[in-house]
Amino acid sequence: MICLSWNCRSLVNPRAVRAQKELILSKKTNIIFLCETLVHSNKIEEIKVHFGYYYNYNLFDIPLHAYSFTWERGRGIDRWIRERLDRALVSPLWLSLFENCKLSTLQALVSYHSPILLETYCGRWIEKSWRFQIENFWLSHSDIYDVVKDFWDETVGEQISKRILLCGHKLQEWGKALRGGFRKEVDQIKRELCVIQCKEDGISVFIKDGLKEDFNRVLSEEEIFWKQRSKIC
Repeated sequence: MICLSWNCRSLVNPRAVRAQKELILSKKTNIIFLCETLVHSNKIEEIKVHFGYYYNYNLFDIPLHAYSFTWERGRGIDRWIRERLDRALVSPLWLSLFENCKLSTLQALVSYHSPILLETYCGRWIEKSWRFQIENFWLSHSDIYDVVKDFWDETVGEQISKRILLCGHKLQEWGKALRGGFRKEVDQIKRELCVIQCKEDGISVFIKDGLKEDFNRVLSEEEIFWKQRSKIC
């Protein structure tokens, strides 16, 4: 199967139609996805018939969970516009396999468009079991030997398997502390944004703008941190 996706806003232009026809013929596409065309649905139907794409896939539009908009502009002013532009379309067969799927929006901190997240699961979420995994940057710290030795000495008398498991947990905690708490701060900002996402008053808009600045600042600081770590390694 060959799929063609094109962000084309000039479909009313005959040159664009000719260019699209050339792509279809040369690539022998089975599926075409035209996005952000800014034309009426009637024009899309004309193009579909013109290129011979008559088949109706009977796709379903998955409803959004919680916040129902995916695009906004002008927050905090009288002409604040919010729309649902981004969607997830699925076939009846797909929906029968993942009938408990969930579609939700994520925080849009650097764009007018919100990312949409599609999660598929059957029944109840299954939590992954904990598995120890060493991170390479730990090895650049000279005190990692003391961390392991001290905790190993503290668990004398326990079974070897239990000592190894407990030592792994201790190293994970130590590693999180090394990261400077960046993830914790990012998660906290996201939680605060979720609380005020639907609020339209001036104070909430002001708070959201401040949280966006904090978000970008934390990510910038984290990037600098990891660049410095990579130089140490």
